[in-house]
Amino acid sequence: MSQSRGLSREIRHGAFKGRRRFETVDELPDEYRQLLLKFLTVQADTELGSVEQYLPWLVQAPRVEDRWIVARQQADEVRHGLEMLRLLRLFGPEGEALEGDVLRRRLGEHFLPAFNVPLETWPDVLAHACLMDRVGEYQLRSMADCSFAPLARAIGPIVEEERMHPSYGTRGLARMAR
Repeated sequence: MSQSRGLSREIRHGAFKGRRRFETVDELPDEYRQLLLKFLTVQADTELGSVEQYLPWLVQAPRVEDRWIVARQQADEVRHGLEMLRLLRLFGPEGEALEGDVLRRRLGEHFLPAFNVPLETWPDVLAHACLMDRVGEYQLRSMADCSFAPLARAIGPIVEEERMHPSYGTRGLARMAR
């Protein structure tokens, strides 16, 4: 179901199948709450970590078109990170502390090793876009039917934007191969 057309109120999978989606943090079982906090923290960190990796390429990309696309993609990543941080804030002081932790992290300190590696060459940039953004798209798509309704509503537009990112890397690598 398209996220823009609305979301079913009913949980369709897993241990809570058939129940109404969780609308507030207070409704979440503790184990689920802790898992969701970890997911949102790591997701926010990867979105913002990728911005740090791509930052030099805003001025070093070989063509002005490439610079524009890097800028556009990284604007998407900042928005995605912001959305994850907004969801973290729903968890009150605990979520706000995790937000602060995410915002303090720099290259070499991110949770996932793939976001701690500088993108030193243009082929690195294209391969990262082709492969890592594809993985990100799959991961986020798997959350589109999440039983935590605020996350499920946020994911639809993010997935639509993420879908475009791997294609740029793929086209760029093909152009280089030719």
